[in-house]
Amino acid sequence: MKNIFKHFLQIMGIALSFILFFMLPTFILPVSAELMKSMDPNEMQMFIPLLLLFSMYIAVTYYLFIKNTVLNKGMIFLLLLLAHFIQYPLMGLLESMFWGDAFKGVDFNEFIRIFLRFVLTFSLFSGFLSLLAKSRTANIEYAAQKERFQQVSIKILFIAVVYLLIYNLFGYFIAWQFEATRVFYTGQATKIGFFRSMAENFSSPAFVLVHTFRGLLFGIAAYLFNTMLSCSKIKKVIILSMIFGGFGFQIILPNPLFPEMVRISHFIETTSSMLLFGALTGLILNNKINYRFQAFFLVLLLAVSCQKEPDIRFGFDTDFGKNSHGVTVMNVTSSAQTINLNGTIVVTEGEINIELINPDNVIVFEHQVLSSESLDINESFDAIKGNWKLAYNSIEGVGSITLHLNPSE
Repeated sequence: MKNIFKHFLQIMGIALSFILFFMLPTFILPVSAELMKSMDPNEMQMFIPLLLLFSMYIAVTYYLFIKNTVLNKGMIFLLLLLAHFIQYPLMGLLESMFWGDAFKGVDFNEFIRIFLRFVLTFSLFSGFLSLLAKSRTANIEYAAQKERFQQVSIKILFIAVVYLLIYNLFGYFIAWQFEATRVFYTGQATKIGFFRSMAENFSSPAFVLVHTFRGLLFGIAAYLFNTMLSCSKIKKVIILSMIFGGFGFQIILPNPLFPEMVRISHFIETTSSMLLFGALTGLILNNKINYRFQAFFLVLLLAVSCQKEPDIRFGFDTDFGKNSHGVTVMNVTSSAQTINLNGTIVVTEGEINIELINPDNVIVFEHQVLSSESLDINESFDAIKGNWKLAYNSIEGVGSITLHLNPSE
């Protein structure tokens, strides 16, 4: 009983310290007043209870981690610092930059402040955990774990492929099943089929490169965490699963960037996918890879990437409200000669701005529709291979928008 109480106090100490490290940077680099205006006060009432829940998850995870670490305190601090930097600040910044068009009205400097707050939080937390870790006078077990660079590189590359597949599967079958999430990112509620969605994703070189790169970074972070552990394979798998699951768990916290249902969808999607991903990284890093199995994943990835671009339209079929916005991106990789923009916009109150931007980042169509107006659009543009971006921004506007892009030969 005494030992149980001791373990409980240690876990609570980690949890309370994490809360302190999590909240302190916000006082140093506060969220802008304008961004806070978009927060629902009712959601903010749940911030502290959810932060307590998140901190307990983190505390249990890292209690298990520090009880199974190897290396001296200084090395643990340096490796934790690098692994945490990759997993939280850097990953969050990359994701925000890639999907930045969905965050209308959010200044890029705000993303930098978020990045710096995470850097400060996990730098302090890494130092705290290294102090709790047991002192090691020798690194015999660590030396035995070393692998040749080539072997590690192949495993990390395999982890990157696994991440790309998991990201797409969970993104579609969980997050994309929520209408609020589809509207948030594309401005339309319409849900296209799985194979069309995958073809759309993998036909975009930017999408594949960015998320493969993220997978490589996650693989490096997993290797660093795994290097510090000295325990059985099954324990390593469990601990890595929990560490990566924390990356998804954080999304449950109320924030001004995501509406409530979008946040909930991402919490379910990311937590479940990262728990699985973390477990798979543990299995990959602590076992010999069957290279036939690895080759199968690579061939599957290439096959999906080479799918012919689907003959579908991109755009909006939705009502819009005050200060709402939407963006949809059509990647043109086929032999299209022209890009057609067709549809109707009806505004009953306020105004709405429409923009079509070609792959050279040139605005080829722009129009402002005012209250009590309707606009019929039927425009054509010379096709340029790459990403065409169609966006709307409501300025106190209320109405409906039915507007589509489609390529034609």
